[in-house]
Amino acid sequence: TRTTMEFPDVFKKWMVENGVEESFYAIEESRRFIRINLDHVDDSSVDAEELKRVLKTNDVAKVSWCPHFFSIPIEIPLSTCPLYKSGFIFGMDVSSGVAVNALDIRDGDHCLDICCAPGAKLVYMSEKCGKKGTVTGIDINRNRLAACRNVVKKYKRENIRLYLHDGTTFKTGAPLHSSHPISSAMLKKEEEEEVQRLEILQTQGKQRRKKAKKTIPKSDRKHARNGMFYCGDNIDTQYVVRQDEPHTVYYDKVLVDAECTHDGSAKHMLKFNKWGWDTFEKRFFDKDRIEGLESLQKALLQQGYKLLKPRGRIVYSTCSFSRRQNEDIVKWFLQITPTARLVPPNVNEAPHATPVEPELCHCLKFNPVASGTSGLFIACFEKGYRK
Repeated sequence: TRTTMEFPDVFKKWMVENGVEESFYAIEESRRFIRINLDHVDDSSVDAEELKRVLKTNDVAKVSWCPHFFSIPIEIPLSTCPLYKSGFIFGMDVSSGVAVNALDIRDGDHCLDICCAPGAKLVYMSEKCGKKGTVTGIDINRNRLAACRNVVKKYKRENIRLYLHDGTTFKTGAPLHSSHPISSAMLKKEEEEEVQRLEILQTQGKQRRKKAKKTIPKSDRKHARNGMFYCGDNIDTQYVVRQDEPHTVYYDKVLVDAECTHDGSAKHMLKFNKWGWDTFEKRFFDKDRIEGLESLQKALLQQGYKLLKPRGRIVYSTCSFSRRQNEDIVKWFLQITPTARLVPPNVNEAPHATPVEPELCHCLKFNPVASGTSGLFIACFEKGYRK
């Protein structure tokens, strides 16, 4: 079915200024994307033909430009599919898969996912770095992080740890292997301080509620090892965490999927048909809100870069078409960071648009017309180059 939206004039003007076509929002919900769990890509039973048999449809198309992704009719329910229940397949937009592929994750890499909820990219990163690698996910919202934890547990990813933390101030380095000489210096005091911080973060934003909980729920407390909101068994048994700066172990790869206005999601924009476009105008064109959002995006990118090792790779992405949140952030970051270099993402023949500025030619812009996906902006940087 195709749904159209009647946009207010102020947003139509914004669309022209940002190169956005109204066709981007002419929603025709006919396809969805799934991917095969990388732990099972060598399993000959999980291929297009098996998907057709299990999903009971011949309409299964392989995505040629993104490995292990397929598109299927949107009306096919995944929740009842045996391959979905068993974790063999995963519902995920292919543009999100490209954001992870752009990191060029290798076996054994230690990765950081800032703003990790709801968890689709986090799990994909976990599969890519293998059992020798790790993924650290952080999010500032406890409910979102709890949902993320459920996804991690469903897919049995033992190389993931989660932190309830503000991404702009997160300083914990990559996990330190237990065989490292300084691993015995882990202090109990650090663990106690981190658990106290976790409790404080949980209650932030809820102080006005009379019955605000001031302790970590039991379901979360049992996983809050060494200050972590959740920790997979592989990390818990083989790695330790140092909180002090001198022994920071930097990450090989960092993903900053930043908070944004979500205008690249047609499904999100469709909600305003119900909520009212006056509500949209107040949210989308509020000067203080947008400036605060841009400051947050810049701070997240800067902090992620600080935790990146030399020659490491960091990806900045949003689901917005806004140049202020995309191209302008990239240009600002390159201007203030002489060691950063914009590089081509690790993707092949992905159908996408590019920014008009020549210096930003390596950035990718996905939209429903060019790529048949949700809107997504991707910029990939490498650390350690000097101009």
